[in-house]
Amino acid sequence: MMSTARALALLLACTGPLHAATSATTTTTTTTDATAATLRARRAPDGPDALWLYDNDGDVTNDLWGAIDPSLQATVDAVFATEPTFAAARAAGRFSLVLVDVTDPRHLQAAMVDPDREAFTASMSKIAVLLGVVDKLRNDPGRLTLHALRPQLDDMIKRSSNEAASSLYRTVGHDAVAGAVLRHGLNDDVHGGLWWSTGGAAHASPKSGIPIAGTARQAARYFLLMEQGRLVSPDDSRTIKDVLHNSILALFSKGIVKQFPDVRYYGKPGIYGLNVAEGMLIEAARCRYVLAVVTSGLAYEDPAFQRFGQRLHEAMLRRHPSPPSLPSSTPLPAGGR
Repeated sequence: MMSTARALALLLACTGPLHAATSATTTTTTTTDATAATLRARRAPDGPDALWLYDNDGDVTNDLWGAIDPSLQATVDAVFATEPTFAAARAAGRFSLVLVDVTDPRHLQAAMVDPDREAFTASMSKIAVLLGVVDKLRNDPGRLTLHALRPQLDDMIKRSSNEAASSLYRTVGHDAVAGAVLRHGLNDDVHGGLWWSTGGAAHASPKSGIPIAGTARQAARYFLLMEQGRLVSPDDSRTIKDVLHNSILALFSKGIVKQFPDVRYYGKPGIYGLNVAEGMLIEAARCRYVLAVVTSGLAYEDPAFQRFGQRLHEAMLRRHPSPPSLPSSTPLPAGGR
């Protein structure tokens, strides 16, 4: 179960300071009751309204800067071995990947392949615009409202509309998008990361000078922060997750969902010429994981992408032969195999 101290810390982070009570005893009782009631209310049904790590007393500190897990890395290496084209692209420095096993909310595991190689990621980087808009609505909305902008957000992510992305970028401005990315640590001068701009070299990514860019590590961090409730706020993380739900243009997910149609997909692919990228969260009853891939010189029509996704999902199922044991009574989803 969640400790009272940690529960109080999360409550304060989400709702602000509690009103002081008239005595120490009353304060303790009122705080504990309020914390418990708030946490029960926040345990939403599984799906877009649920944040697996935040809602289940999971690890909300992991930032993917630590060591890789040898067992999970071996799993990734074995899947690469089944696709010679991808193995060759990896050897040539044209295939970056980060996989994060979040099945056990308290024990996250990561595997990585060239995670900080920054490259052109096309529409995948629209998730930066999504973050910038949600951050603007939270901190400096003016006359903007989520209700008014939600149709454009859905068009930008679910249908990958370039027109919607450009309109939203102009609406909130470059500083709002770049500021949100930088404040969340999703790009820095040394490692690069997620970036979206339309202002030419002056507004390009600080590391590579590419106006629309990403790295596998920072794309994976985006989805991890979302599940930790750390993209702007827990409620805003839920909004972002809902927008990312069931993108119809998923690459790997097409392969996963074809074979496992009851999994849930949250993500965004990017395709332009021979540049293929995708960031995603996959939810199933037995396993949950974040996957981010940034490639160059590979055609998205290649069925190897779907096979790779299927084999990776099968490997994750082998790692988790039964549903995880949670630190609370939150029910597991019905979906997945």
